[in-house]
Amino acid sequence: MAGFARQTRKDWADAYSKGVLANAADVAAAWARRYKLPVRMLTRAELKAGKKGFTSHADVSVVYRRSDHSDPGTGFPWDLWLGLIKDRLDGDDGEDEPVVPVFTVTLKVGAKGEPVLIWQRRMRARGWNVKVDGVYSDADAKIARQFQLEKGLTSTGVVDEVSWRKTWTAPIT
Repeated sequence: MAGFARQTRKDWADAYSKGVLANAADVAAAWARRYKLPVRMLTRAELKAGKKGFTSHADVSVVYRRSDHSDPGTGFPWDLWLGLIKDRLDGDDGEDEPVVPVFTVTLKVGAKGEPVLIWQRRMRARGWNVKVDGVYSDADAKIARQFQLEKGLTSTGVVDEVSWRKTWTAPIT
């Protein structure tokens, strides 16, 4: 989104900025629909806890301490922009909780069957390069380890109940 952290709410009301907000709302609505993001502003605690929603670069900078960005600034019209996103969703506000398949068995190298297929399909849908064949291989264990590291879990390569749940509930990054 093109703008400045120093912009006031009034500055965001000019014709150019209204267009920027509208275009950004189009993109954000597509993300909300695709990734089931609730259209709401996250608190810093929710951001740190990995909750779903929208946040600012400023809050990301404070929570993760990897930059000093302060955009979009204190004058950003969050209420207006979130309202524009909701308008584009026609009632689909992204609040759906993911349906997590029932965990039935720990997946280790050599495991076979429907639970492996379910996990492989989900990991592929999340963007991982997984061979979907129903056999939990060394390659699957490597992917599981990478996923576990990415999500702050103990990296074992074994899909236990916690890793299984995160496969459906953790944000896609």
